[in-house]
Amino acid sequence: MIKKINIIIDKEGKIIAFKDEIEQNKTVIKIPAKNIEEKRVSHILPENQLLRIIFKLLRKLNNEKINQWTRTWKCKWIVKIDNEIKKGFKTREDAINWEKEKIIKKLTKGE
Repeated sequence: MIKKINIIIDKEGKIIAFKDEIEQNKTVIKIPAKNIEEKRVSHILPENQLLRIIFKLLRKLNNEKINQWTRTWKCKWIVKIDNEIKKGFKTREDAINWEKEKIIKKLTKGE
């Protein structure tokens, strides 16, 4: 099943896309892996400070099963992007959707 993919091509012809969307659609998207640059543009973290500390410690283990588990936590989430912190997301998915909209807006409108 093909999921939504946001792809932006800038003035220089550089293709910009979200890594998770590309990975979810590996069998559909065949982009040559040439000069690929990965750049973190935000952080999505639990809003509760204690959970945030535990989250960061667990993520440092770099264990995919633990990473998957932390993505399912039932808590409020925040997005840290540039110098902005947006709080109060009921699910991590809500935070990710807001983050992507913000990034797309910034890239397409020069915000």
